[in-house]
Amino acid sequence: MIESPPIKILDDLAVMSYDASGTPLHEVVRNGLSRIIDVHFEDGQRFWTESDVCSHLNVSRVTARRALTDLADQGRLVRHRSRGTFVRSIGNDKNRADDKDDRKDSLTSIGVFVPYVGSPFWSEVLDEIAAVTGGTGRSLHVYSSHAGESGESIIAQLATSPDNEAIVLLGYSNSATEDLYCRLVERGYRVVTVDSPIRGLPAPFVGVDNDMGIYMGVRHLVELGHRRITLLSYEPPQNVNTQLRANAFLSAAAENDLLEARVFRVDLSVPGGRCVAVAMESIWSDPQSRPTALFCDSAGGAVSALKWCVEQGIAIPKELSILSFDNTRQVQFSRPTMSCIAQPLRQIAHVVMELVERPQIRHILLPPTLVVRNSTASLH
Repeated sequence: MIESPPIKILDDLAVMSYDASGTPLHEVVRNGLSRIIDVHFEDGQRFWTESDVCSHLNVSRVTARRALTDLADQGRLVRHRSRGTFVRSIGNDKNRADDKDDRKDSLTSIGVFVPYVGSPFWSEVLDEIAAVTGGTGRSLHVYSSHAGESGESIIAQLATSPDNEAIVLLGYSNSATEDLYCRLVERGYRVVTVDSPIRGLPAPFVGVDNDMGIYMGVRHLVELGHRRITLLSYEPPQNVNTQLRANAFLSAAAENDLLEARVFRVDLSVPGGRCVAVAMESIWSDPQSRPTALFCDSAGGAVSALKWCVEQGIAIPKELSILSFDNTRQVQFSRPTMSCIAQPLRQIAHVVMELVERPQIRHILLPPTLVVRNSTASLH
């Protein structure tokens, strides 16, 4: 592999004039890095790390990450979780576009495997994939499974050949995703995973940038004056996204000197649908350590926490601000309406289709957005 250009090139990139132009800093960084790619890099060369960009341009991790994510979305960079980030030149990308998988035109349907179609989040993801799939003239097949069902039994539902159907995996555990992916690829199917990356395998994947979302949420709460913030972790602890969000929260708390910030993991084994209520009882039990803001790692946890607070007569957001990671209809129509970190579901659906048609694109993280509603407020 050709050696990457010297890192000192970054030192010549001026990014401090953005205040006068009104352009967001991450866009200034992105545009500057794009020019550097054009002038100094060749296709396939390893790009500098996020830490390199932060230290040499004196910008935050969130700014660097947003700039690099934008470049990946534009096709200028390709991210490999285990290997690093690499340049993909525009000219080379055009050649790739001319050499798309010959089977693209034979695709008549997209099959989506989902373990629980009753999930509000996955139902909304399915709606977006259905809309994008319909726009291509292809049909959508939804395959479901029940707890404990074997991988072989799950994929036995398929009735369409690998030449005519591509597969999308939604919402399975990391081990189940890996098992299904390997079984399907062995049979010749093109497979895209959504939300659950497979560690150690070059599987086409699209998901949200968890670090960016968590940092964005913590920054929102800190700017409102909150220092005692608790992350309510409602998702299974073995899930990669659960781990990433918790780790990002602890890092963001450390960077903001939030000495009383903590992660509280919900005991999912509590019966009767009371697991969040039991967690909230524990969180709220000591007036001296109560958080002033609760950051929930999923919409389900946020809505359940809000319900408990309403039942206990706790005023939201006067006594407790609540922020959700996810923007499902549950949080949009809660009372009060929920501030959240919104995942770009329509964009995810479009990238799924691109990954189906251009399987050489491997790992894409999309930036979330902060949506401020009525469940977060300044600390008085």
